Amino acid sequence: MLGKNMEEEGSGKRMGYIKVKKWSWQKCFVPELNSPIIQGNELIKQQLLPENTERDKIFLNSCDSVSDFRVMKLSPIDRGWSGSKMPGRSIGPPDAIDEDNFENFDTRVLEHKIVFIMKGNMGRKRRFSVMSVTGNEKGLAGFATAKSSEPRAALKKSKNRAGKASQN
Repeated sequence: MLGKNMEEEGSGKRMGYIKVKKWSWQKCFVPELNSPIIQGNELIKQQLLPENTERDKIFLNSCDSVSDFRVMKLSPIDRGWSGSKMPGRSIGPPDAIDEDNFENFDTRVLEHKIVFIMKGNMGRKRRFSVMSVTGNEKGLAGFATAKSSEPRAALKKSKNRAGKASQN
C-alpha cells in the first residue's frame, strides 16, 4: 500500500503530474474589495468624486464612435473572386521598361500558391508561385508566371514579366 507521502514523492509518484492546492478568494486581499486601504497608520475611506460633466460627454462620444465601427467593404472588383485571398485581386500596372510606361494597364493575379522543392541537404524548401495577367482593356494583354522565396517578390516578378509578354 502506498502512503500519502509515497504518493507525493518517491518511487510511487506519477511523473508529469503536479498536485495543485485549491485557491480561494478568502486568502487573497484586494484593496477596496475585501480589505480596507491603509496608508501608513491611517485608514482611508472611500470618497465620491465631484461630478465632471465634460468627462461624461467625452466618454459618451468615445462610446458612440466605437459602436459605429464597421469593417470597410471592398467592391467585388477590388476584392477578387476568392474573398480575402490574392487570386482575382488587382496589383496595379507593371513597372516601366525603358521608354514604355504601362499607363491604363492593370494586372490581376490568377493563381497564388505555395510550392515546395526538395533539396538534398535542406529538405523541403518553400517557394511562392504566382500567375498573373496584365492588359489595357483595349485588346493588348500578356500573362506570366514567376516563383520566388518571398510572396511580394513573386508578385512583382510575375507582374513585370506579364508586362514584357504584352509587348511581344
